[in-house]
Amino acid sequence: MKSWMTSSILSLVCLLILITPIYAQDNQVTVPDLTGLTIPEAAALLNSLGLNLGTELAVDWDAASGLAEDTISTQSIAPNTTVDRTTSIDISVLRSPNMVLIYDDNDLTLVNTTPNTTDLTALRFASIAGSPASFAASRWASNVGEQKCTQVWSIRRNNSKAVSGCEDIQNWITTNSTGEHFWTQTSGVQEFAVVDGGIQRINCPAAGPETQDNPLRCAFYLEGAQAGEDATFYYYFAYTTDALILYNPTDDKWMPTDRTTILSNNPAMSPIILGDVVTWGEGFTVPIGDLTRLAPQQCLFMTSSTAVDAPLPQDCVPIAQQAQSAQNTFWLTDFEIESANSGQVHTCPAATPGRLTQCIIPQ
Repeated sequence: MKSWMTSSILSLVCLLILITPIYAQDNQVTVPDLTGLTIPEAAALLNSLGLNLGTELAVDWDAASGLAEDTISTQSIAPNTTVDRTTSIDISVLRSPNMVLIYDDNDLTLVNTTPNTTDLTALRFASIAGSPASFAASRWASNVGEQKCTQVWSIRRNNSKAVSGCEDIQNWITTNSTGEHFWTQTSGVQEFAVVDGGIQRINCPAAGPETQDNPLRCAFYLEGAQAGEDATFYYYFAYTTDALILYNPTDDKWMPTDRTTILSNNPAMSPIILGDVVTWGEGFTVPIGDLTRLAPQQCLFMTSSTAVDAPLPQDCVPIAQQAQSAQNTFWLTDFEIESANSGQVHTCPAATPGRLTQCIIPQ
């Protein structure tokens, strides 16, 4: 009996070692220096030590910064500081302006200078001192197309006006409400703030009558304009009949997982999204890492219910693992992935017994 119990305990220990992510296990860990790293690189490093990436604040980049654009300049907890495991480290990231406001005391135009469609839902403007005027950019639309513009007028107008640097005025409105005239000096306003997702990006001077012949310009960085420059353009699956991973094999990119809709050939199985916490069960949490986007070398790991001790199909750092029922072991037959960008559906072949299968699908 004693020999049997000893053998069982050793097997259980081996199983736990096998499926536990390769993170630091001490309760106290040392904060690394993140300066000069990209955000995905920093997340991978922090996670490997048992720490989390916190909030990301954009700060202005210029040549005098001494660091490359889109890299980390400062962090909320100094390097070599000892902190509790799972602590989050906030960072400041060097960003160049990607949006421009061009305005006089009658009208204001927002110019999207990027090659991406830009999300405007988190953007708003608010006067500083004087009249408490504000304006939500979603009043124009939820987004603005690449190299296009949106425009607002404080006076009656029958059409929009052309603005240098703008290919097309996508949306424009006029408003009679002085409570939305945040950019003019009419009510004693001298400055207004550009606020992105609750973060104040920049203060811009308000426009007076003299700006009619010399419009003001104010450039700022908008998070919603990023559109995945630091993300992979594909999904990478590796699997055997016993186990499957969604894996980020890159060194410096995110792999978004919250849009990976998997369509099984089993009619009893509903579509699943691997980056959705619902897929992993009620009360599921990821103590280290981000379920919605994999940092470099990280993966999501699933096994069949009959092979819960199956090894990883390829070396990676799993941030979530789950054994699937026979019904939900979708990779035992051909399965489909719906592309988040194009809407096209791509097919991955069923796992082949005794072999590793790899399937790379465009996002």
